[in-house]
Amino acid sequence: NFGVGNTTSAVNGQVQITAISVTYTTSGGSSETVEYFTRVFLNETADDNITISGPSIIPADNTLTMGSHSLTNGNAANLIIEEGAQLFHGNDGVAATVKKNIAAWENDGSNEENPADGWYLIASPINGNISTSDVAGLAGETYDLYSLGMTPGEEWQINKGESAVMANGQGYLYARNADVSIDFAGTLTASANAVSVSLNYNATTPDNSFTLVGNPFTCNATVDMSYYVLVGNVWTEKAATEPVAPCAAILVKATAADQSVTFTAAQPQ
Repeated sequence: NFGVGNTTSAVNGQVQITAISVTYTTSGGSSETVEYFTRVFLNETADDNITISGPSIIPADNTLTMGSHSLTNGNAANLIIEEGAQLFHGNDGVAATVKKNIAAWENDGSNEENPADGWYLIASPINGNISTSDVAGLAGETYDLYSLGMTPGEEWQINKGESAVMANGQGYLYARNADVSIDFAGTLTASANAVSVSLNYNATTPDNSFTLVGNPFTCNATVDMSYYVLVGNVWTEKAATEPVAPCAAILVKATAADQSVTFTAAQPQ
């Protein structure tokens, strides 16, 4: 015997099926329920709270905007946010898997996906710290992951090993010898509140007062100072008004002690 069930929710004034399940019952009375439906969010603005109860995805180039409504999902595997997709949500406790596509490192300028020859400035959208061993696809036979410190001559610090973590709001320099998707799975940082990150400052050599910071959200963010990105292996300055993409890191320069940079999520219009 088997039964078919579904759950629904309201999005943009329409009732949508959010999950379809089939429950098999044997003659002995045991049962198994299998989910068969993947919900796809295509540039949606919610007009009600949404609870994720089965496999769901925000595809590339699409945005789910929750506005003042809450999003509930406790299983990171049930909500996939593809590279180029965005989620704007205001409530805490939302779990998801956020994908970042990486093209293999090259040293001859032939990497069309990343003109910086395969070096990426990346950031984690997971609230708090995530162990690098828990970021699927990050490690491999040959890869590099660096954080930026303040020790003269040793500014780039290797961020690998059993105890290595990626901190929300911090940025990292990364390269891999293969085309991969790295997957950040865990509880996301809510987009409603600004996030401030403390900056390094060297009073002896102020021109070296740089910090690599990262977008803490799953949507575009702006910062309150100009910043630098890698373009063709050259650090290129960007205006504060230019958005920083999800999972992206930027280089900022402090001009005084005890300074910080603030990320503010850019809610889609």
